[in-house]
Amino acid sequence: GVMEEAAVLSGDNAYNAHFGESIAAIGDIDDDDFQDVAIGAPKEDDYAGAVYIYHGDADGIIPKYSMRLSGRTISPGLQMFGQSISGNVDMDGNGYADVTIGAFMADSVVLLRCRLSGRTISPGLQMFGQSISGNVDMDGNGYADVTIGAFMADSVVLLRTRPVISVEVSIFLPVSINITVPQCHEGPQNLNCFNLTACMLFRGRQVPGQIELLYNLTADADKRQRDLPSRVYFSQSGAQVSMLSQQLHLDINRQVCHHFTAYVKKDVKDVSDRDLPALAPVLRWKKGNKMAVRNETLFEKNCLLYSKPHLALGGVKNISLNLTISNTGDDAYDTNIYFNFSREVFYINVWQKEEKGISCGLVAGFLKCSVGFPFMRAQTKYDFSVILDTSKVSGENDTLQFLVHAKSANPEHKLEDNTLDLSLSLIHEVDTTLTGVVSPTSFVYGSSVDASRFVQLDEMECNFQPLNLTFQVGTASHLSTRPSVHPSIHPST
Repeated sequence: GVMEEAAVLSGDNAYNAHFGESIAAIGDIDDDDFQDVAIGAPKEDDYAGAVYIYHGDADGIIPKYSMRLSGRTISPGLQMFGQSISGNVDMDGNGYADVTIGAFMADSVVLLRCRLSGRTISPGLQMFGQSISGNVDMDGNGYADVTIGAFMADSVVLLRTRPVISVEVSIFLPVSINITVPQCHEGPQNLNCFNLTACMLFRGRQVPGQIELLYNLTADADKRQRDLPSRVYFSQSGAQVSMLSQQLHLDINRQVCHHFTAYVKKDVKDVSDRDLPALAPVLRWKKGNKMAVRNETLFEKNCLLYSKPHLALGGVKNISLNLTISNTGDDAYDTNIYFNFSREVFYINVWQKEEKGISCGLVAGFLKCSVGFPFMRAQTKYDFSVILDTSKVSGENDTLQFLVHAKSANPEHKLEDNTLDLSLSLIHEVDTTLTGVVSPTSFVYGSSVDASRFVQLDEMECNFQPLNLTFQVGTASHLSTRPSVHPSIHPST
């Protein structure tokens, strides 16, 4: 046959890397039904060494490597990492090939989950890892073993693979926990609880037919790992515990399940799990590119236009802020509305046309209203009013500002519609008196009046007498009952 060049693989083109000194098929490690390959560059990074992983496809080998394994990254002491490679051997029976890589100048072999040191196996070994061979079951136990050469010690090390027990564990939980409706009753107490099931099964080749398995069942494991109080507990001998230790007798290939009841502690607010953000799905590496899938949608927003009415100081003592809060998304946990306003305004009460579980209180200089504890239902709208006392507003400013901010424990990408800035124009209402005089106080039509005092208007048959009007405007003061005199007003007449 005739061989043709299909592709050239070059790693990172590092100088004097000895790329290609070792090469090995490593099976289908990305589960795409095509064989993959590992290529060593033992002198790269100043003799620390590196191994490049290339994936296969229908046309052969993808020219761009998917992963670079650096000896210095795996262990700073490794040298000539990648001098020898052995793959395509499933040493632990998990269905995927395992890879062993030699670093003979460090007398080490790296199984891509641990490092084997020649000195640990035997102090006299030298050049351990110069050569590696696998995929041979030397002891007939159904598992491939690995042989490693240490030629400067005239030795070969046989690494025998132990039988592997694989335990499959399944935990079945309810889709959601409704903490507003207690499901359990202990005497007069109504408790929030839910049922869970833990199932286990073991498999393996050349393993015993029966095993005793000890396991721990931990409630709210993430909180426990971070030394935070658990929100869920189990009941054991009348005590509340967050972890149960159980012993299980298993027969090979036969599933056994245990059933448990878990309880939710009272007054739990932290129900949003915001410490565990959603992850975008990632597809397996293929055709030289890592593929990620993202999708995005927006919450529907129905906003109202707010007018800016005025407030007449002195005439109005109490005002009502009428609010509507809408949730067009999922259940909003720990929903609160915060009001920030002048220190001259005082909170009186909250009014609800229909009881929606809204409560308000002053916290650190601002007003906080809790809406629908523990959560505001999806696709709901609440109307309520906050009653405020404005009798102490001095009117030094032209406007009265109210900053309203809605917040929940749920993650939200668009926050613009969660804040409302209300500006209320201030108008001073005063008791005003208007007094004035007219000159002349009287006039007489007839022959006794000099005709020169009359003004004849064009195309008019009427005669007019000019009048001089003088007004004084006075305001009632809370310090004095006397009016304050304003400049005289002389209107044209």
